[in-house]
Amino acid sequence: MEVCLQDEFNRLFPSASGCRGAYDVKKNIIWLPYGRWCRKTLIHEALHAMSHFAYGRYTEVGRVKLLNEGITEFLTGYILYKNFEKCYNVWLNGYIDGCDDCPDLRGMSCRYCRLSYSYEVKIVCILAECVGIREIIDLYIYKPNTDWKTVYQQFLGKYGMEDVLFIGGKIQHDNFSDRFKQAIIDAFGLDEEEVEDILESDVKDVIDFSKL
Repeated sequence: MEVCLQDEFNRLFPSASGCRGAYDVKKNIIWLPYGRWCRKTLIHEALHAMSHFAYGRYTEVGRVKLLNEGITEFLTGYILYKNFEKCYNVWLNGYIDGCDDCPDLRGMSCRYCRLSYSYEVKIVCILAECVGIREIIDLYIYKPNTDWKTVYQQFLGKYGMEDVLFIGGKIQHDNFSDRFKQAIIDAFGLDEEEVEDILESDVKDVIDFSKL
């Protein structure tokens, strides 16, 4: 795998305008905008490269934000939590506080390092507390000669969850996060009001990787 820094990132990837990085599965390259990325960005894009949903693999599922970006960002946070404490604190809290990699930015907001896709990440957190992080990893990480739909259906069957992705044989993107949230509530007997309170809470009050 190659990592390339690009001055003209937005021109080369107009559909990714505002993004902090991109992975090209055909060329096996992680592209990062020069001067506008951090360790979190690199980990996030490396996870995309290892996922079932990387562009060119199960691309249509890759357009489902919860499955693609939500799980990616959740696992990014877990890796930071396990290996890079200061980066994890920046990721979770959204500002630099004594990060050795950013000595001149203490106390400043860091939009490159901070957590993204907070609503989707909170849903993944709820699921992970029900099934464990190993199950999330197995659902996400690409395995050659493996059909992701089969992996997904086996996961649903194991926990008695309703399939709210493939409806009428087709992937239904619209409102998938909310449908999947309800499927979690129904399968694990969660209190709907408590779940809504969690999703309305600040993400830093929801994530607790020490439980996983």
